Amino acid sequence: MARLLVCFVAMLASQAVLLPVGQALANPPTPVLTGTDPESPGLSLTPSIHGSSNGIIISSFPGVRTGAIAFAGGSESTVSLYATKNCEGAPFATGTANDLDTTGIPVTVGAETTTWISAKLEDQFESVSGCSNSISYQQVKELPKKEEPSGGGPVNPGSSGGSTAPPAAPRLHMVPGAVANDTTPLVAGSAPGASSVKLFATPDCAGSPFAKVSPGQLAAGVGVSVTPNDVVLFSAVSVNSAGSSPCSAPVSYTDDSTGPRTRITMGPAAKTRRRIAIFRFVDTTGSVPGTKYFCRVNKRKWAPCTSPLKIRDLRPRGYLFQVKAVDEVGNQDAKPATRRFKVVRPKPVLAQ
Repeated sequence: MARLLVCFVAMLASQAVLLPVGQALANPPTPVLTGTDPESPGLSLTPSIHGSSNGIIISSFPGVRTGAIAFAGGSESTVSLYATKNCEGAPFATGTANDLDTTGIPVTVGAETTTWISAKLEDQFESVSGCSNSISYQQVKELPKKEEPSGGGPVNPGSSGGSTAPPAAPRLHMVPGAVANDTTPLVAGSAPGASSVKLFATPDCAGSPFAKVSPGQLAAGVGVSVTPNDVVLFSAVSVNSAGSSPCSAPVSYTDDSTGPRTRITMGPAAKTRRRIAIFRFVDTTGSVPGTKYFCRVNKRKWAPCTSPLKIRDLRPRGYLFQVKAVDEVGNQDAKPATRRFKVVRPKPVLAQ
C-alpha cells in the first residue's frame, strides 16, 4: 500500500501526463490596465486602478517540465502595481485579479503629482506575467473650471452651481464577478459628474430602467435577481442637470448554478494483469476553462489530476479509483465518478 501511494504521488508530481502544447502555459497572461477611478486628472489621493487580467490563468505545477499537469489559477492570482512605466522597482500596491477586473485596486499617490502605473500578474505557483501597458494619474488640488455657455461665469461641475455639460457614460461591473453561483448579484460602478443613474437590464439602455439610483448607491452596488443558469446584460445612463450621458458599455453576468458531472470514459477491465492503469474522464456538462479535477485511489487523499491519468507499479490486489470536478465558481460533482478493478497475478508459464 505504501508503495502504491508513493507511486501515485510521484506520478502526479513528476510523471505527469503531458497535455497538448498550448494547454499549459509557462507564464500567466499579461494584464491590461484600462483606467483610473476617478479619471485623471482627479482630486483623490487614493484612486483605484482598473484593468483586465485576461481571464483564467493556466500554469504548470512547480518543478514539472513544460506541458505537464495544468492547474487553473483563476481570479485569486496576485496583481502587483508599480509606480513606473515598465514595472521597475518594488510594487507600491497589490490586489487580486478579481479586484483589477471589478472594483479596482486602490493606490496612494502624491499630492499634485503625475504617477505612471504598470502591472504584472503572478499566479499561486509564482509564475509571473510580462509587464502591462502603462497609464497615468494626475492628482490636482481642484478640477479645471468650465465656462457657462451663457457667459454667467465659471462653474465647477462638482459644485452647487450645477453642471454645464452632460456627464460621461457610467462604468459598470458585477459583484462578485462576471460569472458566479449567485442569483442575487450586485450591479456596481462609478458615475462621475452624475446626479443620478438609470439602470437597464438590456445591453443598449433600451426599454424602461429597472432602477434609478444615486452615484453613491451605484458605487456600493445595486442588488438584482436573476434566473439560475441565465445570462443577463446590464447597461446604464448617467443624468445631471445638463442632460444624459451616452449608454454605458454593457456588462454581462452569468449565473452558474449547475455542478459538473464527471464520467470515466476509459479505464482498466474489472480484472487485469497489467501493472499500469490508464484513466480518461470528462465533465459531461461541458468542460470550461477553470474546471479542476481531483483523483484518489482507495482511501488516499484527493490530489489534482488531469485526463488521461496513468497510474504505474500496481500490485496484485483490488482498487477503487475516484475522480471529481470543481468548476471555476465552486460547483462540484454531487458524487465522484468511480471505477473498481483488480490487478491479478500473471498465470505461471509451464516449462516445456
